[in-house]
Amino acid sequence: MHLHTAHTTTWPSGQLRGIALTRKNFLFLGFDTGGERAAIIYTVAETAKLNGPDPEAYIAAVIDRLCRGHTTERINELLPWNFKPKKPTVATG
Repeated sequence: MHLHTAHTTTWPSGQLRGIALTRKNFLFLGFDTGGERAAIIYTVAETAKLNGPDPEAYIAAVIDRLCRGHTTERINELLPWNFKPKKPTVATG
């Protein structure tokens, strides 16, 4: 029997399905800190997904901005619901 996800789960449990399906991959991380880091990355990725940005592109862009000196005073700009991707520069010549 085939069950339709939209009719059998609530919104939050459907959103967490990706985490539940991959948690076995992190079962043997070896250290608590590895599990904590995995949980942080999953939280950031799922929050980005819920707020629009592509999670991979969002995380890469945030890391890039932090490496380029984005200040802690402006950290709210990097939250997924406030995030504005920078427009790529076009080389002319």
